[in-house]
Amino acid sequence: MKLNLKNWKPIHSIAILSLVVTSTFIFTGITSVQAAPITITNPGFESNATGWTKVGSVSISSSDTHTGGYSAKASAVGGEFKQAISGLTANTSYTLKAWIHGSGIIGANTYGGSEVSAGGNAATWTQYTVTFTTGASNTSAVIFARGTTSSDVRFDDFTLDSGAGTATPTPTASSSPSPSPTASPSPTPTPPANPTLPSDILYLKNWKITLPIPKQSGSTSPLEVLQPALDTYSIDPWFKVVHDADGDAVQFRANHGAVSTSGSNNPRSELREMKDNYTAGTTADQASWGTNDGKTHTMFIKQKVTHLTTIKPHTVVGQIHDAGDDVTVFRVEGNNPGGVSTTAKIYITDGDNTHGYLLDSNYTLGTVFTVKIIVANGVIHYEYNGQTVPYTQTKNTTGCFFKIGNYTQSNDSTAPGESPDAYAENLVYAYSVTHQ
Repeated sequence: MKLNLKNWKPIHSIAILSLVVTSTFIFTGITSVQAAPITITNPGFESNATGWTKVGSVSISSSDTHTGGYSAKASAVGGEFKQAISGLTANTSYTLKAWIHGSGIIGANTYGGSEVSAGGNAATWTQYTVTFTTGASNTSAVIFARGTTSSDVRFDDFTLDSGAGTATPTPTASSSPSPSPTASPSPTPTPPANPTLPSDILYLKNWKITLPIPKQSGSTSPLEVLQPALDTYSIDPWFKVVHDADGDAVQFRANHGAVSTSGSNNPRSELREMKDNYTAGTTADQASWGTNDGKTHTMFIKQKVTHLTTIKPHTVVGQIHDAGDDVTVFRVEGNNPGGVSTTAKIYITDGDNTHGYLLDSNYTLGTVFTVKIIVANGVIHYEYNGQTVPYTQTKNTTGCFFKIGNYTQSNDSTAPGESPDAYAENLVYAYSVTHQ
């Protein structure tokens, strides 16, 4: 309770002395630390998109809001509003909150660590929270709201707080204290149900999956699952939902001794990009774009590699493929071939050059990281953990499509003596793909 003199009328000094004598306050120490709010420009989108950078298919909506008259709307996978926040303190924890209606995520990157995000498919306005800690020399961050499906999703009422607030002492009194105002409780949203299917986490209506299991008994060809079956499909351990300390994810696993496609000896549990809401899975339904077609093509993946094979501990966790071969991929190579790798190198490949650019020489397995590919005007740009990579590739090719998942590079010809059950595995928490 507080002794509040702000609104008292002047009274005789003896009365004041009497009050002080009869009300002995004992400060018991700090009981709470109040968060210090950080300024976000136009956090409720009441001033159109002022302060925010728009990416992809986004707009300002007046038809559905959490508070006020407007909200932000994304209408495609990867549609994004983002804002750079400066004036932060290095080595400090911050909490970002926002309200979402639909399927989308909020998050932060370029703060000195891996991109972090939270979200889901909210049938009603639901508040989500993301916490991040700035790096040793980082005093800024980028916050964002991003759509994860082709359906409309709305965002509203962002807040950003620092944990480094003001210490608030709590007094106790031996006499009856003056009443303290009661704070209005914050709304407690009903969290979305725990996802049970990969389609609950990843938008799959524009993908098909190739799995490291026979399409039928005795077959040497792998099983492919297309829409609409893919929307309700899951198989342990190759393609399933997992929940861990980093959130909800889809597990992709492929083992050394599995069946493979006709064009490769390496097994995979991997998504292949298709046209949105495709119907038949024929060639006409496959995504097919060019690196120099006048559009900007992007793919973002939030994931972590959790396991590698032994003899040749290599796997691919995202790629661009064209009509004939892979164009560029993110390749993870364990640092202990022949044993158990707990760390790895992450490379960007350039066609058949498997070591085009070294992204990370000492990646720790089980650590979340993000990658992004941006293709425009015949040039491929990259980002790693929210930071622009000082490396590009110039490509002029057609028939391109994105791939996400686990494509282990281990087979009997490249890793003789490997156990058929040895496997590579990664978990994908979120992705976005846009063609604008």
